[in-house]
Amino acid sequence: MPNFAKQLLSIHGVPCEDQAFEEACAMAESRYAGKKSHRLVWDAAHQTGWQNLRNRNQFPKGQVEDLFKRKFSEVCKKFVDGEKPYAPLPESHRSTEVAESALEAIRNNLKNRGETNGS
Repeated sequence: MPNFAKQLLSIHGVPCEDQAFEEACAMAESRYAGKKSHRLVWDAAHQTGWQNLRNRNQFPKGQVEDLFKRKFSEVCKKFVDGEKPYAPLPESHRSTEVAESALEAIRNNLKNRGETNGS
């Protein structure tokens, strides 16, 4: 990768390949816990496959790491070329209010069932 691209990635906080692979493996072990990594690391990990990263020791030595690094290189190149990182699903539209409303509807339904059954 040209120096300009490396500098641009560095400015945006993108880790080097080896660090990115370590972060991806850590995310795969517990995808939602711990330190969040750069979005490009997540994209490459997602494209590599969470299951592959979790079970990397069951593959021939270096196979999953090579796949991850290839995917990471691809997403970095796209980023340098101006493409936005993979857009995550929006935050859940469910909120505490929605959950409480759903629970209240269930409670009312159960209460009404009990009244119609003569309980």
